[in-house]
Amino acid sequence: MNEKIKTFSKDKRILWWGCGIVLLIGFFFTRLYQLQSLPAHLHIDEAGMGYDAWCLARYGVDRYGKSWPLYMTNFGSGQSSMYAFLCAELFKLFGFHVILLRIPIVIFSLINLVFGMLIAKELFQNRPVPVLLTGALLVFCPVFILQSRFGLDCSLMLGAGTCFLFFYVTALRRNTWSAYLIAGLIGGLSLYTYALSYLVLPIFLFLSFLILLLTKRVSIGKWFGMIGIMALIAAPLIWIQIINLFDLEEVVLWKFTLTKLVSYRSSELTLPSIDSFVRTITSIFAGDDLPYSSVPEYWNLYWISVPFFCFGLVHLIIKMRKDLYALGIVFWFASVFIVGCMIESNVNRINAIYTVTAIIAADGIMTLMGLLKKKAIVIPLCTVLFIGYAVGAGAFMNYYFGGVYSWDYSEMPYFDGYISDAVMYVDSDPLLRTKITWSSAQGIYAFLGSYVPPERIDISLGNSGAWENYYFGALPGIDYNYNYIIPKGKFQDYCKEIEAANFKKLEFEDSVLYYVDF
Repeated sequence: MNEKIKTFSKDKRILWWGCGIVLLIGFFFTRLYQLQSLPAHLHIDEAGMGYDAWCLARYGVDRYGKSWPLYMTNFGSGQSSMYAFLCAELFKLFGFHVILLRIPIVIFSLINLVFGMLIAKELFQNRPVPVLLTGALLVFCPVFILQSRFGLDCSLMLGAGTCFLFFYVTALRRNTWSAYLIAGLIGGLSLYTYALSYLVLPIFLFLSFLILLLTKRVSIGKWFGMIGIMALIAAPLIWIQIINLFDLEEVVLWKFTLTKLVSYRSSELTLPSIDSFVRTITSIFAGDDLPYSSVPEYWNLYWISVPFFCFGLVHLIIKMRKDLYALGIVFWFASVFIVGCMIESNVNRINAIYTVTAIIAADGIMTLMGLLKKKAIVIPLCTVLFIGYAVGAGAFMNYYFGGVYSWDYSEMPYFDGYISDAVMYVDSDPLLRTKITWSSAQGIYAFLGSYVPPERIDISLGNSGAWENYYFGALPGIDYNYNYIIPKGKFQDYCKEIEAANFKKLEFEDSVLYYVDF
């Protein structure tokens, strides 16, 4: 009898490990397959961050000549620095490559999966089924796939926020100085991933501390010790806010620049309203109108998750009186939601909300199954849910990886082709480089990977830019004295006119060069 029990337990462990391996394979497939080409081309902020990272790796300054800015200038309104710093280190080691622009977000997506499942492990008291269910949602839901495949600085907050949430609640449970120290360190570093974390973290810490204080479940001294560590790490960012808020001079501390921005974005904050509430709810579940961040036909977590989320949220609100992980999940969701209602929210901006949303949906599913109890009801319902999610995931991945997504969104807003190959070809030809070259793409797509030192570029033209005989962001009339570089799939009618004028055509991976060699 004992031998049978041991064999059964061993078989179950093999089953769970097998499911975990399948999840890991699914993760690496959905994050790495066609990473260079899906989404096609580069987002303009991704390209700007990439060029800044290359400049930092090679020259120790960004495109504006600022030494290691702790908040990037980008196109004037700013960009968080952690993504650029990570890419700079990769470029130092391996040189520039487009795939390296996207590797940090894949790493943070893995961090999100690991710590999301760890939170689920604690919430569900080590039960493997809900932990694996949570992992499956984090791997296969559209929002997590889309958010982890191109390099926007804001996307790092998803993984960083999940990591902080785990260590924060762990500190509350263990009540040791070392646990609070780690939570403060992670929280402070997460502020360098995305500017909206400046609002999310304080709101979350205030709400959670208030209820913890009322229920006498917090060590006040250790909690404020954690806040002190976070404040110390965040001090340069606070100083940057003061510089921009009061129009002070830019400061350089050692080799780091406390950046003075061209435009300060605090004016984007508004008071919550019914419209902002509806927009945030829509962004969380259905998505937005940006095709690179959501595909509304499939919903962010598939529509089947919505009723279970509602059920799980009610359950966790009740449960959070006794369970610190339930409390952390609910207040993290509430904090990001509140901030979403104070801005013009979209999927990218509120990305930190999706992991807890998935965990809440998983809790709703498991709680409902626990209430039903009868196998005659539970087994058919589980089967229907499995089929529903499997069909949804299969349809979405076929759409995304099967080529339809690339075809539908070949002209995505804010994306352009990586044109450095064409620029480098022109620059290497003795005749072509004497001519003026025009490109419809912004200049950053040429500077990126063309190994153009920042002192040689002209960025006084705003987003377009110029560099010696190259002019970007415009397409003038057709002239044989000009070369033209156009990202693939863009300006088809214009391309037909150039071809009709008997220009030679040279195709690169993401762009097309038109020229005459006389």
